[in-house]
Amino acid sequence: MRESNARPAAEGAGDPLDVEALKAQIRESAARRRAVPAPPALDWDLLTASLRRVESHADIAAGPPDLPRFRGPWRLAARFLARVVLYLSRFLTSRQREYNHAVLTSLRNIHGGLRLLEESRREELRRLREDLRRLVEEKLADRDRRAA
Repeated sequence: MRESNARPAAEGAGDPLDVEALKAQIRESAARRRAVPAPPALDWDLLTASLRRVESHADIAAGPPDLPRFRGPWRLAARFLARVVLYLSRFLTSRQREYNHAVLTSLRNIHGGLRLLEESRREELRRLREDLRRLVEEKLADRDRRAA
């Protein structure tokens, strides 16, 4: 960071506000912010849709698959065989199902937390901008009163 020639307003309460120095500081700050790329915004709708898609696949062994590529009696036989395989592999799939649900719960919590964090950050930024605007107006009004 560069040292500024302008003194902070708190140092001398009787000093008039140096508007040109303040403008220069704001321009420098804006230039520094433009140099650093802003993080990309999250697409909350896409994230929610992705979570729903993952939820639909989380319950492995919930039932036999539809197997639409088989027709007629072959389909019945394939579905029966799929049920047998699912029944015999239940000792493996039960742990995986529990794991999938635990991961989904964690992802939902992270999703909700990130959304709240982003909203609070946005509100804080709005409030800080409003405070800055108010302070600049007060300083300008003080300067005008002193000049008059």
